[in-house]
Amino acid sequence: MPVLTKEQVLEAALELDADERAEIAARLSGGDVSSRLTPEQEAELRESLRQHRENPGAARLWSDIKAELLAKI
Repeated sequence: MPVLTKEQVLEAALELDADERAEIAARLSGGDVSSRLTPEQEAELRESLRQHRENPGAARLWSDIKAELLAKI
């Protein structure tokens, strides 16, 4: 089996669906990622991901959100 570079592994991982990436993350971190979330948090995360997949152009940059919040202080 050929040895892959870190970049090749990352590129291949990004081609997987969200559940498969979560499984890999859990295995690498030594635990089940879903066990760290409450059912409500997991549902909210899945809903956010669904909305993003339906309309990825609606996403906002963190820098824009942060600037907006800081302007309110």
